Amino acid sequence: RQLITCTILSALVREAQLRVHLSGAKNLGIPREKIEAMLTHLAHYAGWPAAVTGMKVLNEVWPES
Repeated sequence: RQLITCTILSALVREAQLRVHLSGAKNLGIPREKIEAMLTHLAHYAGWPAAVTGMKVLNEVWPES
């Protein structure tokens, strides 16, 4: 359910709420790669600006190692 919530918040460009739920996804053990794949897929349906914003928030919450 957390991944679905992150998808919806990304599509709606709700940055503040997405930040909270991406932290939750990380704490639940959802791999960063799965979230990146979701954002790539989302770009084709919700638009690239929404996906880019989602990736920006992901990088703030969960910096790449």
